Order: sequence, then C-alpha cells, then structure tokens
Amino acid sequence: MFFSLKIRNQFLNLPKIIIKPIFEFMRSFKCVILCLCIVFPMLIKSQVSNTSINESEFYNAFSSTNVTLIDNQITILQKKDKDGLKAYIGALKMKKAGIVFSVLDKLSFFKEGRLLLEEEITKFPNNAEYRFLRLVIQENSPQFLGYNTNLNEDKKSVIQEYKKMIPSLQNQIKKYCLTSKILTLKEIQ
Repeated sequence: MFFSLKIRNQFLNLPKIIIKPIFEFMRSFKCVILCLCIVFPMLIKSQVSNTSINESEFYNAFSSTNVTLIDNQITILQKKDKDGLKAYIGALKMKKAGIVFSVLDKLSFFKEGRLLLEEEITKFPNNAEYRFLRLVIQENSPQFLGYNTNLNEDKKSVIQEYKKMIPSLQNQIKKYCLTSKILTLKEIQ
C-alpha cells in the first residue's frame, strides 16, 4: 500500500493522459501475477502425481510378496483420499491377487485393482508412472486373464518419458528392467 501511494505521489506532477494508462497497466499486471500465483501451482500439481505418497514405501510393498505389507500400504493410501492415488491402490490390489490363496479372492482383488488402475490411466493417459505400473502387472499376469493388451504402448510411454522422471522412479524402473523380459536397461538409456 505504501509503495503504491509513493508511486502515485511521484506521478501527480505528470499529465493525466500519461498517468491513467500507467495505473491501468499496473492493475492488469497485478491480475496477471495473481492468476499466475493461483494457476501455476495447480499446473505443477497436475504434472507430479505422486507427491502425496511415500514412494519408497509404496515400491517396497509393490515388489513384496508379504500380504500384510501390501494391506498396510493400501490402508495408508486409502486414508489419504486424494486424486491420483487410485492407480497405486489398484496396482497393489492386483499384486495382492497374485499372492492370496483363495481363487475367489484372487479374482476379486484383481478385478477391483484393474478397474482402479484403468480409471486413472483413462483420466491421466500421459502419466508414465501409471503406465509403468500397468506394464509390470500385465507382464506378470497369467495369460488366461487376457490382461496384456497394453504392453507395447506402456513400454513406449515409459521409454519416452524415462529421462523426465524423478531419479527415484528411474531407479525403480531400472530395478524392474533387470528381471523384465519386455523392458530392458538398454531401451531406457
């Protein structure tokens, strides 16, 4: 406020024809700055999907065969109730489907997880991490489930976006490449 008054007092000696456009410009400039302060953080948030998860805990559970560890991670993610977490929950549920003993539980967890993951990929088709999660699930799913139709498109997405990913996610992908028959270290580097 003081700054604005000081500027106004300095311009009082200038003709009104010059003063009016300057103040209009300053008002519009304030609007632009205000819009940038509001819109820019939203744009950043939409590009970084996993800011609300503990990535190391998630990937530790995702690579585990411990049902309790997977269940704990699902519970943590469900409590956060934020956009973008459904893909992670879905991937964990499909992983859990491969570990539990009951055939009905296997099918139930797999279907539920698939719906969650596919819903998020439909919402965010350019999210390469979601594509990576689906690639891992599809590569390791039994053939009779028929859940392997997106392997090539997911592989392409992961390869294209790899260098733009955060280092911790790149490390997870590198680890996976060591055991994958579809995605190799040579392809991502």
